[in-house]
Amino acid sequence: MATEQIATLPVREREEETSKVAVKKDETAGDKESKDEDEPLDPAKYIEAHILPRLDDDVIDYYLNEVVKKASTRVVGIDYIRANPEQFRNLISLDTGDGSFPRVATYTLASEKDGAEFPVRVYHPDPAEHGPGPYPVHLNFHGGGFILGDLQTEAQLCLGMREAGVAVVDVNYRHCPETLWGKCFEDAWAALLWTRASAEKLNINPDSVSLGGISAGGHITIVMHFRARDAGIPLRLVMPTVPPAAGSLFYKYYTDSPHKSFHDLHRSPILPWARIKYFADIALDSVPDAVAGVVEGDSKETIRDKRVASLRELWPHEWLTPLDAPLERYRGLADAYVRTGEMDNLRDEGEAYGHRMVEAGGQVTFKRYPRSVHTFMYLDFTRQKRVYDIDSFVALRRAHGLAALAPEEVEKRIDRVMAAVKAKRVVEKDALEAKKKAQGDAGKVDGDGAYA
Repeated sequence: MATEQIATLPVREREEETSKVAVKKDETAGDKESKDEDEPLDPAKYIEAHILPRLDDDVIDYYLNEVVKKASTRVVGIDYIRANPEQFRNLISLDTGDGSFPRVATYTLASEKDGAEFPVRVYHPDPAEHGPGPYPVHLNFHGGGFILGDLQTEAQLCLGMREAGVAVVDVNYRHCPETLWGKCFEDAWAALLWTRASAEKLNINPDSVSLGGISAGGHITIVMHFRARDAGIPLRLVMPTVPPAAGSLFYKYYTDSPHKSFHDLHRSPILPWARIKYFADIALDSVPDAVAGVVEGDSKETIRDKRVASLRELWPHEWLTPLDAPLERYRGLADAYVRTGEMDNLRDEGEAYGHRMVEAGGQVTFKRYPRSVHTFMYLDFTRQKRVYDIDSFVALRRAHGLAALAPEEVEKRIDRVMAAVKAKRVVEKDALEAKKKAQGDAGKVDGDGAYA
């Protein structure tokens, strides 16, 4: 990517282009930031003119005050993020594995082929409201560009979905660069098989299963959509949200995309092309040189090309680029609920996946959330986030054959979850601030969880 483009991006985006560099403090930038932190920022300087009027004011304010103003004055590498995950949490993440929420249990599973271990967290409905079970079950695959995320990332979403009367299995598949890209699909498959095989232990109905995920998790959901159909595993519904379905991780330039939204929104404030390329570079770093056939003297571009080629040899092509699968592969798929954001550059490819299903005779429900950015469902201050939670609740009850509830009852249950989550987040924030104070400013790097 050209240096000229890096220079036009906000501080955080420029850092991401060089994220593999060791953390290095910029004292002068820090001094300037402290002097200017109370001055209002001009949104026109940070958001392109054709995008700015199409965003809600609260998202603009969030981006300026929580992303641009708090962008780190240091280059942040993946090692630092791994060592300090609490500094990069999104607004809805929280620890539900500490006993603070009832009916939550964590299990360790073995992956499909290599037997590597990864955790899942299971959320069970309240039997006082939903009866003794067995319950329908929904598997959730979190977002994070295949490199970020854990069992805290979408904990609030899982708490909200179990209010529908559905057990939820949150899957923390393995990430790049520590694990070869593509192993995430084997982990997801192992989680699906384990869930159905553990029906008695989990008190769930193995014939009432749904799947869903956001962003990278939406991509995983699509691959599981194909695999479940091929294996004869019945699914009630799949819910890929803002999924990358066109192989954008393997683009060299944003202009490689055939989709209009990818071009129009390649400098969107939440998931710009720079951020996608950041994820892609780290994902490709997961391919060992020996596997890719890298030899001494290979240029950076040659190394990248070899790594992409090796992934194409290792995995089925539709795992890398689901939209490239022939129309025949779309026949007989379970019903889908495809959700996209109007202001997300991945919008058109996610919707194209649904249209391919329709062309093949499948049943698809589409929803495009107006004025919404890529990770709108993580932004707890927006109206569309609340709508998203309600939509998930209603869709799961309908898919699993549960009786519809009055709208006010649905809203009451979602509000109850959000109140509990916000209360827990206050406790976690106070603990983090105390930790930072104990460590001193030398250990501080402000992060922005909306990117995750």
